[in-house]
Amino acid sequence: PSRIFLIAAVVRHDVIPNGRDIQPQAERKAFLDLESTPPGAEIYLDETLVGQTPLKGSGFTPGTYRLILRKSGYQPWERS
Repeated sequence: PSRIFLIAAVVRHDVIPNGRDIQPQAERKAFLDLESTPPGAEIYLDETLVGQTPLKGSGFTPGTYRLILRKSGYQPWERS
């Protein structure tokens, strides 16, 4: 099968310009923007489906995850 290519990945979280958190740690969210070639790849964080590419601004709890992109007919793309 062909390969999926990750084109762009952006991870950001809630902060204000002086670097302090906007929200307490327990309420913080990280935001994930992803694009792939081809588009329409399923996005998994630790085996949990969170959407398809392109993905813009999906909020989730900050932390370390295994990122997997899957699309029928293509080899999965995976990074920790």
